[in-house]
Amino acid sequence: MSRPPRTAPQRAPQRAPQRAPKLAPQRAPDSARAPLAAPLLSAERPLITAAFMVKDEEEFLADALRSVQGFADEIVVVDTGSTDRSVQIAREFGARVSFYEWKQDFSDARNETIRQSRGQWILVIDADERLDVRPELISRFRAALARFMEDAPYVGISISVINIRLDGSEMNSLPSVRFFPNQGKIFYQNRVHNQLVLEDRSAQMNIKLCDFVTIKHLGYDPVVYARRKKSDRSLPLIQKMLEDDPNNMVYRFYEGREFFIKKMYQDAVRSLEIAVAGLLDGEPGYFSETLKTLLSAYEHAGTGDEHVATFADLGIDKAPDQPDFWFFRAVVAFRQGQHEEAARLASEALRRLDTFELKEVSQSHPIIANNPWRAADLLAESCWRLNDYERAYPAYLRALEGRPNEGPGWASLLNNLIALAIERGDIERLPGLFEHLLSRPDTTLDMFVFRVQQLQQQGDEEGARDLLMWGRRRTSRLRAHADAPAVAAALGVAL
Repeated sequence: MSRPPRTAPQRAPQRAPQRAPKLAPQRAPDSARAPLAAPLLSAERPLITAAFMVKDEEEFLADALRSVQGFADEIVVVDTGSTDRSVQIAREFGARVSFYEWKQDFSDARNETIRQSRGQWILVIDADERLDVRPELISRFRAALARFMEDAPYVGISISVINIRLDGSEMNSLPSVRFFPNQGKIFYQNRVHNQLVLEDRSAQMNIKLCDFVTIKHLGYDPVVYARRKKSDRSLPLIQKMLEDDPNNMVYRFYEGREFFIKKMYQDAVRSLEIAVAGLLDGEPGYFSETLKTLLSAYEHAGTGDEHVATFADLGIDKAPDQPDFWFFRAVVAFRQGQHEEAARLASEALRRLDTFELKEVSQSHPIIANNPWRAADLLAESCWRLNDYERAYPAYLRALEGRPNEGPGWASLLNNLIALAIERGDIERLPGLFEHLLSRPDTTLDMFVFRVQQLQQQGDEEGARDLLMWGRRRTSRLRAHADAPAVAAALGVAL
């Protein structure tokens, strides 16, 4: 069966960011070149335009506009049919507002923001995003933009977009080219999940990395995402693109990811398995991103270990620098009682996480970067079962860092960690560990009582008494412990 021709233009090839220079905040601009910036600026041709595409964004828009004030010379807002106060808010912040009919195509509307922009450089930003840059670095960034115009038109600046929750905590991040020259040579494609393309399809984009300008994005906070029904909006547009181009594995990946976000895990598995098969068959796409999303979908769908192991091994073979593949394979080994192998794989996952670098603009940071304690906990538990306490102890300590208060496993973690701290004589660490132990309702107090008894047996009755009284002030659960009342009576302490 012959495949239908592609109708969507191919994504422009881009140079890998690691070969591109960084915009270093500590270096002053080249004094011989800095004067170039001034003569190029005018009211009709400012340096930076912040370009927004909005519809019913009154909840977020003011903070987004505030974040670009003092950074961008011009703010452009293209409204695609708001019925709330979005247009009024934009005008209050001095934005040039225009109106554009919504055509079920995000790239079409995004390209309109480019057409409306007068700046030499365009900053693409959304209402649920906030630009984050230290004020003292803005002038250096602007000077760099003026110099980089020598590389126009096919030059872009990649910055980190950090997905955050409403409480400000980070979820994950990925690089994104958000700055490019406004010369009509760069535009967007795809109805949803816009991609930059170059007018000259044979050209390559020269990507510069900037690590002191970031964007914080609220849109993937679970509450926000559900309330705004983003998947309900995005999924039909993705499926429309697949009707036009069924063999496009980038679109198939996006479809699977939307199913995953909607917690339709079996549907996500089907889409992502098709995408992986297409990528192995030579179709272009995002191999690592697709495969690790598939492994996450397997985890939530309760797929058998055989599938997980097969695809994790595939990932290790083709992209060994990705720590997620090592982690998912370690989980299978642990479940199957292969503790030596699980420890080896979990250790590799952590080692590769510590040295991981983004090498493509299509990559995101590893999944376990958000919860590295999971890999550390897996390593610690595997080593504990192997009686390899030398490796277990530092792994347990790392597992303690960043572990959420909610969730299982705390009782085992704290019991084993305190036992090893006592065994190793790491006395200075014990008060903090006991604080964790006593403050939780789901832990056993055996190791606390053991430590009191140990001090008593060592002849340090005062230390034993002080520790027991300290524990009594922090929890009433000591009264219910089998051995604590007798120990307390011997020390003359009332529980």
